[in-house]
Amino acid sequence: MKKTRTILMLGACTLLLAACGSNQASSKSTTSSSSQTSQPSYLTSKSQKLKTGEKTPQESVAIITTYAAKKYGGDWLTNLKQAKRGRLTVNLQDPENYAIKDPGQGVVYQVNGKKAGTIYVLGKDSDFYLYTKTTKSNGGKQLGHASIDQMITYINQKGGAKLAKQLATKATINDQRSGSESSTSSSTKSTVTTGKYGNLGTFTIPADLRGTWYTSVDGKITKYVITDHQISWSNDDENESMTLYKQDETWLGDHNTNPGQSLVDATKNWSSGKLVNIRGDQAVHTYGWLQNAGAGENYAVKTETVDGHQQKVLVISGGAEAWVDGIGYQSPTTAQNNEDTEFDDLEYR
Repeated sequence: MKKTRTILMLGACTLLLAACGSNQASSKSTTSSSSQTSQPSYLTSKSQKLKTGEKTPQESVAIITTYAAKKYGGDWLTNLKQAKRGRLTVNLQDPENYAIKDPGQGVVYQVNGKKAGTIYVLGKDSDFYLYTKTTKSNGGKQLGHASIDQMITYINQKGGAKLAKQLATKATINDQRSGSESSTSSSTKSTVTTGKYGNLGTFTIPADLRGTWYTSVDGKITKYVITDHQISWSNDDENESMTLYKQDETWLGDHNTNPGQSLVDATKNWSSGKLVNIRGDQAVHTYGWLQNAGAGENYAVKTETVDGHQQKVLVISGGAEAWVDGIGYQSPTTAQNNEDTEFDDLEYR
C-alpha cells in the first residue's frame, strides 16, 4: 500500500511539472510572437473603411503614406509614426532634386520626417511609384507602385482606414518647386479664401491632367506644370501661374463690371475651374476670376499617335468652338519635332 501511494504521488508530480512546462512554453511563445510584431496597434484597426472615388490632396497623401508604411515598413513606417504624433507634411519638389530615372509626370512628392528620401511620383500610367532612401546623387530603391484605388483596397484589408483618415486631417502640402510663388495647402488653408469674393473653395484638377507638359510655337518651348489646384506656364518671356477655385456665378454677375483695384489685386492669380464636355471628352474649363468677355481656356488629355506610338497629349483649346490653341507633349524634344502636327480627331482654327 505504501509503495502504491508513493507511485501515485510521483505520477501527480510528473503531471504537475508537465503542465507547468506547457504553460511556460505557451507564455514564451506568446511573448515571442508579440515581440515580432513591428507595427503599432493603431495601424490595424478594422472598424472603419475607406471609399474609392475623388480624393482631396490631403486625403491622397494620407492614403499613400499609410499604404507605404503598412506594406513596406522601414523609413516609411518611421515617418508615419512621427506624423501620427505631429503633422503629415508633404513637399512638392523638382525631379532634379533626386537621382530617380523616371520622374513620372514631373513632380516629386517628398514625405517629410526623420528619415529622408521617402518620396513618390505620379507615373504616366497614373500609378504612384514609391521610393526610399533617395537623394540627389542616389536613386535609392523603388519599392513598388499602385493606383489610389488599389491602395485603398489594401488599406481596408489591413485595417488602416482609421489612421489614413486621421492623417488627412493633419496633412500639409508645400510647393517647394523652383518658380513657385507660394506654398500650397494645409487642409485648412482654403478657409483663408473660401467665402471671399465668390470663392467656394479649391477646384481639384483630375489626375490625368497633372504633370509637366511642353508646347512649341516657332521653336519656342513653353513648359506647363499642372498640379492638384494650379496651372503654371513659363518660357523665355513669362512665368505665370493660376490657382483654380470653384466660383459663385451669382457673385460674379454682381462684381465683374468695373471692379475696384483691391478686388483686382486680391484675385489676380485666381481662375474659376469646372469640368465640361467637349465633343465627348472631359475637359477642365478655366476663366479669369473677373473676366466678362471671351470663352476662357480648356485643358484635356487625349491619346494620339505620336512618332508612331500611342501616347497622351495635353490639348489646350479656346474660342467659341473650343478650337485647338496648343498641344502639350511629355518632353520638349517631342514638342519641337511635332510642332506642325495636326490630329484628325481635333478641331483647329
